[in-house]
Amino acid sequence: ALVREELDLWLRLGERGHFTGPNWLSYHERVRAPLARLVGASSLEVVAMNSLTVNLHLLMASFYNPSNSRFKIVIEAGAFPSDRIAVRSHAALRGYDAASAIVELRPRDGRDTLETADVLAY
Repeated sequence: ALVREELDLWLRLGERGHFTGPNWLSYHERVRAPLARLVGASSLEVVAMNSLTVNLHLLMASFYNPSNSRFKIVIEAGAFPSDRIAVRSHAALRGYDAASAIVELRPRDGRDTLETADVLAY
């Protein structure tokens, strides 16, 4: 019901909803404290923005600075297709073949997620 209400507001207000009515422009500020509790962080350490793939692009654009000896990108096996495309595009943009630049790691048997030790063991 709440999602339907927001969609109806968007239908009626369009971009004006960012500045009037629901004030969508500040949503990220209103969810900061609950998001921090969810991930066990301080509210000064979190922000809600974009999508995972967009954030991955932004991080890689800013911090992926490969060299001939350090160019590999570690990603979890079975990542979202859009995340895989983002990683592949950043490797290719910097002149690396995705097949040799991207390392897909899987969790240990009986686990659902990678652990730091799994990544370090690679």
